[in-house]
Amino acid sequence: MRKKKKKIKKKISKKKKIKAINTRNSQDKSIDLQKIIGSQFQTLSKTYEKFKAKRKKEKEKEEKLKSKNREKQNREEQRQLKNEEKLLKKEEEERLREINFIRIEKERKVREEQEERERLDPIYKENIAKAEQDKLVQLEEVNKLKEKRIIDEQQEQEKIDQIYKEELE
Repeated sequence: MRKKKKKIKKKISKKKKIKAINTRNSQDKSIDLQKIIGSQFQTLSKTYEKFKAKRKKEKEKEEKLKSKNREKQNREEQRQLKNEEKLLKKEEEERLREINFIRIEKERKVREEQEERERLDPIYKENIAKAEQDKLVQLEEVNKLKEKRIIDEQQEQEKIDQIYKEELE
């Protein structure tokens, strides 16, 4: 019996101990809950901080990428503008060359025409002088013929007059 009493006592004492432990544990559990909630909140807070840091890094990375893309686009636009500028310069030079060529051709033609005129002017002047001279010679001949005719007519008139006088006499 003693053994039974001891066993019972042990059981009772075990039960008391378990109850005491349970009450302690329950108190500990409430504290543990605070600790658990606090630690979970800290982990949540750390996780959120990590999330914010990660998002910040992603945004910075995205901004850098956008910035690089903008710089790349700006460089590409500048390159295109330089190419367009070169093209326009070439076109302008070509146009100026054409204009210069046309101007030189016109000057050459004017010079050739002037030289032709200068070459032909003496010939025309000579021809004109010859024509004038021929005209003067012909006028002189006409005048001589007129004079000769007048003289011939006068002589004939005189002959007629003389014949008439002779007939009258």
